[in-house]
Amino acid sequence: MIIETERLRLHTASLDEMTRFIEAQTDEAPITAYKEMLQGCLDHPQEWDWYAIWFIELKSGAHVGSLCFKGICADGSVEIGYGISEEKQGNGYATEAVDAATAWALKQPGVCRVDGIGGNGETMTKDELNAPACRQDHDARAAA
Repeated sequence: MIIETERLRLHTASLDEMTRFIEAQTDEAPITAYKEMLQGCLDHPQEWDWYAIWFIELKSGAHVGSLCFKGICADGSVEIGYGISEEKQGNGYATEAVDAATAWALKQPGVCRVDGIGGNGETMTKDELNAPACRQDHDARAAA
């Protein structure tokens, strides 16, 4: 999957890219999370985009950061995690990337809400009653 914004290119990592990315990490905490993402991809290959590492790059190709989803919950929510490299922070890249990824997620079947946790621990929630899955669920409840 590839999403492009005015300044950024977001794309899901392949199996090889994820493996190399994990091997290049030096901090044990994210390694565990990245290995869990990789296992999610292997366990659910048809839902790769929901478990893979998404690389955030400038259109020039320079790496800026990464994001990930944690699958789709039964209630239609998805969680997004994201982080921007320290030297690239303060340029609005996180906002631009998360807005684009959230817009994409809310257009996917079954997704009603995106909850997020940023690299520095900030949280956010975006509910979209107009997301297709939410609208269908809302319409069904209203008709009952």
